[in-house]
Amino acid sequence: MVALVAIVAGGCGTATDRSNATGTGRATSVADYAQLTEGSCATGEANGKPLKTSCVFVLADGRRFSCPQRFAQAVQTAGSLERSTACRMIASLHLSAAVRRVTAAIESAQACLVSRRVRAIGNAVLPALAGANSPDGELIAGYLPNGALIAFYGDIEKARRLEPAVFRNDRRLRAQVERSGTVTIFWWRPPTATLRRAVQVCLPGA
Repeated sequence: MVALVAIVAGGCGTATDRSNATGTGRATSVADYAQLTEGSCATGEANGKPLKTSCVFVLADGRRFSCPQRFAQAVQTAGSLERSTACRMIASLHLSAAVRRVTAAIESAQACLVSRRVRAIGNAVLPALAGANSPDGELIAGYLPNGALIAFYGDIEKARRLEPAVFRNDRRLRAQVERSGTVTIFWWRPPTATLRRAVQVCLPGA
């Protein structure tokens, strides 16, 4: 019998994990930290003997690494997995063009925010975890509840379809909501002028 145990990975999680709103270090390390989206460990026994436990970490670009169980005891990053001699790369996940577009949009916004000294953590949601009624990716700018939760959608149709439910939910939470194209921004509290300006610059139309 084999059991799968999900583990916390750097930058992982969906908008549902972090907030009910969507259905949410050092600047030089933020992008690397956010590239790790998922991790799980397999353990169990066969013929009465324990199996060797291994953990699989998935990066935002679809690459996967198999590592010893001890790697689950600390937050890992793309860089830490790539440099480790104890981890080995296994078959990558195939990511659709839509997932890659969301990933590129998040990475672009993230790099822009970090360049303006705004903490930015987030990633696209991998296909196995994505839902028809949830964002396809997210980014947290600053620190909640004083920062912004930014939800990314793979296409404008999905963003429009989910907009009524999102606005109803956030009226209940008394959050300020703004949508621009395939991006929705949630402010729980009025942002500082610096944060507001950074988001406006890095997410045109926001």
